[in-house]
Amino acid sequence: MSKIVIAGAGIGGLVLAKELEEKGHEVVILEKNTLAALSFDWYDDVECGIVPEFNIDLTKIKHYPKQDWAFLFPEVDEIIGLTIPDEKKDISIHRRDLSAWLIGELKEAEIQYGNAVKSVICKDGKVVGVKTNKGDIYGDLIVDCCGVDSVVRSNLPDEFGVLQKIKDEDVFNVYRGFYKKTDAKKEEFTNKAYLRHLGRPGISWALDKGDHVDILIGNAGKLTKSELNVSLEHLKEVNAVLSNELLSSAVCRIPVRRPLEKMFANGYVALGDSACMTIPMLGSGIASSMRAGRILAKVIEESDGIYTEEKLYPYQERVNKLFGASHAAIDVLKCWLLTESASVLGFFVNKQIVAKEDMQAAAEGGVVKMGFGQIVKRAMRGLSNISALLRLAKTLSKQGKAQKLWSNPPVSYDVNKFRKWKEKAEKIFQK
Repeated sequence: MSKIVIAGAGIGGLVLAKELEEKGHEVVILEKNTLAALSFDWYDDVECGIVPEFNIDLTKIKHYPKQDWAFLFPEVDEIIGLTIPDEKKDISIHRRDLSAWLIGELKEAEIQYGNAVKSVICKDGKVVGVKTNKGDIYGDLIVDCCGVDSVVRSNLPDEFGVLQKIKDEDVFNVYRGFYKKTDAKKEEFTNKAYLRHLGRPGISWALDKGDHVDILIGNAGKLTKSELNVSLEHLKEVNAVLSNELLSSAVCRIPVRRPLEKMFANGYVALGDSACMTIPMLGSGIASSMRAGRILAKVIEESDGIYTEEKLYPYQERVNKLFGASHAAIDVLKCWLLTESASVLGFFVNKQIVAKEDMQAAAEGGVVKMGFGQIVKRAMRGLSNISALLRLAKTLSKQGKAQKLWSNPPVSYDVNKFRKWKEKAEKIFQK
């Protein structure tokens, strides 16, 4: 059996560890934090199907059903409330509790807390270990769960072909604050998301959680202190339940792009945020990371202890087909939403060219789809801005191309065929 070193106790890595130890592999998890400080001390949305799929014991994890959302767009007066059917609603699950439960499920895997990975060790074109603050650790396979700014991925040799640094515009810089509520009367819409809030390339939200208000302010790219302060003051002005009394807060960086075009190399794979497995429009990556962890466990079993690119390639192929293709399509739409002018977005919403059902699909983490008849009908409402309509049409076309390409990677690993596929996949997102 193999020795698998997992750098970072991410949720996907914990799922992988559980699956591997059951097959008799030696698993070592290196985590820079303590158990008490592991993961984020807040709730994140997870699709409800994950619970039975991974036999999650919700009696041991704080959670609640996700509430309906309302969206506010720049230059749109109407608040657009969405009602998602109960069977499609996500579950808001306490992230730290989920991590603790997964750790409690482990029987044999070794977790070294306070052991921070610093770099990668390569030899003869293969990743063979990692350097940590407690010394060098070697393994047959290194699984990178160090997050969007992974020190493992960023130190890989160029010739491995794995993206070392995620572009600034593909990282969501987030402030999350939890505030006391005022005694103000409960508002009609209690979960409001502000898209392109105050013209920023990002969003804000204000969620009435009953005993507190959950605030998020984030940008795709840099979030300045001035932007944060102005956005927070505006949220207080338009949400009477939001007080000035801060209970707790944190900042973090979340990848908001499709999964890496290449997330494997000899002796190496990226998983979770290291591989950019969040839904680009939502920043939620728990479900996809858990599923990818299970896929990787299966690929490791099939590899017979040989962790070459050829043996690890099925991990990339299966992830692409399971969710990578839809994430790539969503990423195309995200790029359009962040670069199109606020006035044009307002025009599309006011004219119902972008309709409520499109927002519903996006809120559920799905792909926005329009048939030819729908496009023609909606286009008639927007003839006063033909250039904007053409940009939208181009975006929808590119979205379809991205989904088709990502759904059809090479069936088996061939260096040249995969290189050509990767180049095509990257070209879709080049400006």
